[in-house]
Amino acid sequence: MGLRLDYESIVIRFDIGIAIHAPYDTGRSGYYNIPKFWRNGLVFNFGIGYPF
Repeated sequence: MGLRLDYESIVIRFDIGIAIHAPYDTGRSGYYNIPKFWRNGLVFNFGIGYPF
């Protein structure tokens, strides 16, 4: 989920992302292996320009 402000010369983005899989061993089995969802799984992002 996010918010994007489009102006003629610039794009400003505010996004919220949810991690579902860590590529390293966390001690949990299965694909969803994030140990603490609200502490480690929720990420807030700010960006200027388009995502690549």
